[in-house]
Amino acid sequence: MLTAVICGLLCGARGYTGIAEWLHDLLVDVWHWMGHTRRPPKLDAFRDLLMKLDPEVLEQALKEWIANDLQLQIDDAESTNIEVISIDGKTLCGTLRPFYQSGSFIERSGSKNGLCAGSVSS
Repeated sequence: MLTAVICGLLCGARGYTGIAEWLHDLLVDVWHWMGHTRRPPKLDAFRDLLMKLDPEVLEQALKEWIANDLQLQIDDAESTNIEVISIDGKTLCGTLRPFYQSGSFIERSGSKNGLCAGSVSS
């Protein structure tokens, strides 16, 4: 369940309701990858888990995981040299012309300078 909580938060889900909805929208293969052998837990199970978790202990465990597995040192947000990368995608459906082929655009930008680091279109 903690895997689902962390992955859900990283994907933009907010709160236990959002996490449960996000998880249930995923493919069954992803559920199995996260360790769920049947259907994943419902809203109340996530609520109960998050209410019992100590936020400081969870934060410390995540910092240790990042430091050990990813070999990054995170002391605080100010001293971190990690660049946040934002990826945004859009699909144009050709609404102005009937039967017009749609196009997709993906853009990557970094947090240090705010400039677009790459763009792909199809």
